[in-house]
Amino acid sequence: MEDARKYRYRNVLLSVLREGNVSTRVELKALKRTQYNWLSKNDKTWFEVNMPAARKGGSKELNFSLIDLELSEKIVSISERLFMEDLSKQIKPYTILVQLSKEDFGRFNLYKRKLPLSEKKLEECSEKRGDYLLRILPRVVEYLKHNTRYKNITFESIRSVKRVYKGCSETDRNRIEEALNRYLTEKERKS
Repeated sequence: MEDARKYRYRNVLLSVLREGNVSTRVELKALKRTQYNWLSKNDKTWFEVNMPAARKGGSKELNFSLIDLELSEKIVSISERLFMEDLSKQIKPYTILVQLSKEDFGRFNLYKRKLPLSEKKLEECSEKRGDYLLRILPRVVEYLKHNTRYKNITFESIRSVKRVYKGCSETDRNRIEEALNRYLTEKERKS
């Protein structure tokens, strides 16, 4: 069934192109939207070989190095803002990307391989699981302090309340326990 549709849609677009009244993809899409959209998604190789050039006439070529630089700066700026907001959720690559404009989000997804600086910055600005667990630790400790059931706050008591701590690595557990001890010591000293 898919093959039948593919060949039928190909013939429709080729016949329109042969008539000579259409010279751009925009015009072709306006006339035969269903066939155009389906083939562009499901028969990409054939589509790119047989359709008019994507950019015709006075359209400028995209300057990927400039786009990459601008996009990487936006990624850094967004991640800094998100960390200042102190979100309760982990700041993952997608958390940052959805903050971009639709145009920038689309460009990143479409041209990811041509935007190495942006990819690198996105990786650097995303929060690793262990870093996230450390960042939310004070909030979790304060929650436990106000819960009368927990007199002595330990890593185990934190794990029993917050599932996100259950699967952490031994390295992250050691970092968290050290941070927990420092935090509790500092709190006692201030009291």
